[in-house]
Amino acid sequence: MSGPLALDLRAIQSPDHRGRGVGRYAYELALALERCRPDLVGRYLLAADWPPPGDIEPLLATGKVAYLTDARVLPETIRVFHSMSPFELGVPTGAIWPALVEERGLRFSATVYDLIPLRHRDTYLADPGQRRRYA
Repeated sequence: MSGPLALDLRAIQSPDHRGRGVGRYAYELALALERCRPDLVGRYLLAADWPPPGDIEPLLATGKVAYLTDARVLPETIRVFHSMSPFELGVPTGAIWPALVEERGLRFSATVYDLIPLRHRDTYLADPGQRRRYA
C-alpha cells in the first residue's frame, strides 16, 4: 500500500535552490523519511521540464519517484501534497500548487525555511513583480 503523502522534491532541481540549503534539506528529509517511515510517502515528485536532479539513486531505488505530469502519477492513497520549495519566485503559483491538488481534493502543505526576504526586501525582492508574488 502506498503512503498518504506526495512529497514535492522539485527543490532539488530548482535553479534557485539545487545544491544549496533548501535543495539539500529537501533531499535529506526524503532520505530520512525512507529510513524512519517508508510507509508515509507514496510518491516523490519531480518536474519533467526542470534540470535533472543529479544523483538520487537511493530515492530512485524506492520506486516512488515520478515526474509531476498529471494526476495519474499519484496513487489513490495520496491525501497530502507537500511542497518543499513554495518560494520559487520565477515560477507561476500554479506550478507550485498544481491544479491536480484541488482536482483530487488533496490537502496542501509546505515547508517555509526562513523569511529573510521580508526583512531585506531591497536586497531579495527588488523586482516589484517578485515582491508581489512573495507577498
